[in-house]
Amino acid sequence: MPMAFTGGSSSQPNPDGPTVWKQHVIDESWSQAHALLLADLDNDGQEELIAGKCIWAHNGGDPGAGDPPGIYYYSWNGPTARFTRHTIAAPGEGIALGRQFSVADINADGRPDLVAPSKLGLWVFFNEGYK
Repeated sequence: MPMAFTGGSSSQPNPDGPTVWKQHVIDESWSQAHALLLADLDNDGQEELIAGKCIWAHNGGDPGAGDPPGIYYYSWNGPTARFTRHTIAAPGEGIALGRQFSVADINADGRPDLVAPSKLGLWVFFNEGYK
């Protein structure tokens, strides 16, 4: 069962013995990740991890609270055991990701789209595939 979280800790009981966890840093270049979602964005059968920087969380007291927000997805490369970051909305575009978002094929073109609400507004990102 894949699991992802930001901050804190998490565990899953294993009735057949102890559960062993190994930490893999995905990205330390930004902060304020509040919502995570796994979805197959490119229809290759492998889920990507979607995450974004929240804005104005915790009354501005967290590290990076004033940094510009962005929305990203991370693809997993099994042979190298690394995540690769891809940008959906770059920092400085004035688009943030709130505490919840959805992935659905909004325009019925067979590709999953991203609906992103935040304190800055509401956006839909139509997945146009690779160009």
